[in-house]
Amino acid sequence: MISGLAVTIPSLLLFYGAISSYNLIQLTVLTIIFSILWFPYFLLKHGNGKGLNISIIALAVLWAPIFYQVVGRIVFVRTHGGFEGSNGEGSPLAFLIGATIELYFFTFLSLALVAGIRCRVKARADQDAEVK
Repeated sequence: MISGLAVTIPSLLLFYGAISSYNLIQLTVLTIIFSILWFPYFLLKHGNGKGLNISIIALAVLWAPIFYQVVGRIVFVRTHGGFEGSNGEGSPLAFLIGATIELYFFTFLSLALVAGIRCRVKARADQDAEVK
């Protein structure tokens, strides 16, 4: 829940910007992301055992593209030796701002994903212990 809040609160600013600029695509994407983040929480809150599995899958779906982007940025810096291309085009400041925002979301989604997997492993171990 904490990771969901940490991702949702800054995303609300993007949501407000989409509303004020009448950007239907951004509104739709953010609504889907909010649904992916909060639907499993409501399933867990109401005692549905599949909520944890759905939550882990949903987090992995949100985590994967950010992971791909972070790895792409690392490869770019290693390849070009800095935050701008070899031809001098690009803005190092824009690169750093983008990377900072991505790492913010990446960190909280990673923590939530690890916590969810740990919780699932513990629940499975508890079920196995009950069976024996």
